[in-house]
Amino acid sequence: MNTHRIINQDSAREYFRQAGTDDPVLKTIVGRAYMRLLKAYYHSIDHRLEADLDLRFVAEVLVDLFKDRDVMKRILEGERPGAWDDD
Repeated sequence: MNTHRIINQDSAREYFRQAGTDDPVLKTIVGRAYMRLLKAYYHSIDHRLEADLDLRFVAEVLVDLFKDRDVMKRILEGERPGAWDDD
């Protein structure tokens, strides 16, 4: 039986509420990513975590990743801004 769990879920939820309030697009994108993560965890039979999952940390990373609309637009148009694996 797996003893690893999700931690800081309430803190993550509050962080999302505060971080995305003035940008409805950011709030929607981050919220969908967050819910997809929770759905994947709760719908997996054995909750395949190999370690505790800190949702506050995940929340901070998601907001940081998705907050720059210009970069997101360029990615959606097929560009790879800041890609590390370019030849």
